[in-house]
Amino acid sequence: MCYRICARGLSATICYHNRENKPKKGGICVANHTSPIDIVILCNDGCYAMVGQIHGGLMGIVQRAMVRSCPHVWFERSEMKDRHLVTKRLKDHVNDKTKLPILIFPEGKSDQVI
Repeated sequence: MCYRICARGLSATICYHNRENKPKKGGICVANHTSPIDIVILCNDGCYAMVGQIHGGLMGIVQRAMVRSCPHVWFERSEMKDRHLVTKRLKDHVNDKTKLPILIFPEGKSDQVI
């Protein structure tokens, strides 16, 4: 409901195609990250857990609130040990068919993608 309110506030008109390809429970959805509203658009069609970098400030407050509603996977890029932990958490998340599909936006160089 929150994402629908955000989309309407942006006057978005959204048309989804090929809904049969929508990820199932415990799956992975990989999307190109083209703008800050990508998540708003994708989450209007279904619920996703997300993976991303930990932020401070207002975005950090939003992230902490999101974790209370769904098991998102947040990480700190500069921590090498965090990369191994995130990889394990992603595998565990995907193998658990009771969890929401996880939304991943791969970006950066190939050696930076988890």
